[in-house]
Amino acid sequence: VCSFGATCRWNHPEDVEIKEPIGMNSQGLPIRKSAKDCEFFLKTGSCKYGLTCKFNHPEVGDATANDTKNGKEADGKQSKG
Repeated sequence: VCSFGATCRWNHPEDVEIKEPIGMNSQGLPIRKSAKDCEFFLKTGSCKYGLTCKFNHPEVGDATANDTKNGKEADGKQSKG
């Protein structure tokens, strides 16, 4: 639901199906498995965009989050950078 309601300038059709169900982590931020991890969330533990953020917010302690912080990919390989 858009917080701007009827005054929103964007179209929010009700008959459009969301392709990926969004789960929430324990902080109420979206878990989007098919999206890249939110770098700001991984560094700080918070996200100023909240529910509107298009990136993934894995649970603290999740293998994806820990491996990304340590510079490793989820498969254990060292990431570039």
